[in-house]
Amino acid sequence: MSSGGLLQLVAYGYQDIYISGSPQKTFFRILYKRHTYFAMESMEQSFKGNADFGRKVTCLVARNGDLIHKAYLEIDLPALTANSGETVAWTRNIGHVLISEISVEIGGAIIDKHYSNWLTIYNELMQVAEKEDGLNVLIGNTAALTTPAATIPAAEIYVPLVFRFNRNPGLALPMIALMYHDVKINISFRPAVECYLYGEESYWNASIVQKLNFSHPTKELIRVIRPDANFVGGVNRWMDFTDNGTGPNLYAGNDPLVDAKIQLNTHDRIITRAAAYFNLLQSYYHHTRCPSTGIYIYSFALEPEKHQASGSINMSRIEGVNLKMTLSTGTSPVRVYLYAVNDNVLRITSGMGGLAYAN
Repeated sequence: MSSGGLLQLVAYGYQDIYISGSPQKTFFRILYKRHTYFAMESMEQSFKGNADFGRKVTCLVARNGDLIHKAYLEIDLPALTANSGETVAWTRNIGHVLISEISVEIGGAIIDKHYSNWLTIYNELMQVAEKEDGLNVLIGNTAALTTPAATIPAAEIYVPLVFRFNRNPGLALPMIALMYHDVKINISFRPAVECYLYGEESYWNASIVQKLNFSHPTKELIRVIRPDANFVGGVNRWMDFTDNGTGPNLYAGNDPLVDAKIQLNTHDRIITRAAAYFNLLQSYYHHTRCPSTGIYIYSFALEPEKHQASGSINMSRIEGVNLKMTLSTGTSPVRVYLYAVNDNVLRITSGMGGLAYAN
């Protein structure tokens, strides 16, 4: 060793005791752990009924293996041809827009349900940027499909599902332990032309109060506000959560939200904050990515993306939870979609499965 390296080692003072005194780890040893023996395989599943626009279909998951982990939906988009002198295109995020709702059912009970908005929100917040281009190709969010033209070619797209058991191998669904309960995946597809709206409410006022009817320990609240002008009259921009309306720069509008606050039993949980606090600051601290304009979150957890609990609020124990918002859209009608990410317990015993706590 050179004299310089030796000098560094002997230059040891009282401050170094806090850093390297009584060491508990070393950087010069690595531990290799043997894992359980397993094999993975993708098994195609079939639907009961004709999977098409505007239909609801069910997939009875076959017992081809011990565990279910990753899952995706494969969709064949037909070619489009516009009328003479007109153009046509698929809407952005068509893979998500096609799905009105998708749920997992065990023994006749719904244990998890997602909506098209949620699929887009999930990827905006939690998908690493390095996979964004690949995901856009998978779900059909490409120029070849979304740029208006006289004809749009047929395409095959893939929609990755993001249920709890899809996101962590430790949460894989144990089919081998569900001998007496069937596992089903139910999908409602949107009609080809019009949108099936589920559970949302229209507002025409600049200031609104929305009562939240959620239950269970909740990690975070996520909401989007979609002005009606973004999807009525054949506009069909279902994933545009800005106040752009029918302006020339599509998906490039401003925040439809001015400010908001959350109240618990008439007490302020958070004081009135500007839209950027919910759109950018909260996501910067608690998520992988900061989302596009119009997606607003408030996290009660330190790391809401992870399975490990890191904070929550028990909505089952609070009667009055209100969200107060001021909108920039004035009296123009909007739709507010609100989602709660909560925890429940899935108990699997004696060949059957069910949720420990009812909604």
